[in-house]
Amino acid sequence: MSTDPILKQALSLTPDERVRLIDQLLESVVAGRDAGELDQAQRAELLRRLAADRADPSASIPWEQARQQLKRPA
Repeated sequence: MSTDPILKQALSLTPDERVRLIDQLLESVVAGRDAGELDQAQRAELLRRLAADRADPSASIPWEQARQQLKRPA
């Protein structure tokens, strides 16, 4: 299944709506059957990041900005 149509639709959401979507997706990974694929350290890190985002959503940067930073040469 291609995720392209889902991504296109998700990118049309407002930044706040996208953050809520990310939050819901992360929770589904941690709480769902896929959680068995995560080790304890990975699960703890996901929960830590989720809590940090909930505590201060303004500290997050848009995906476009993160992607540009990742593409820059080291």
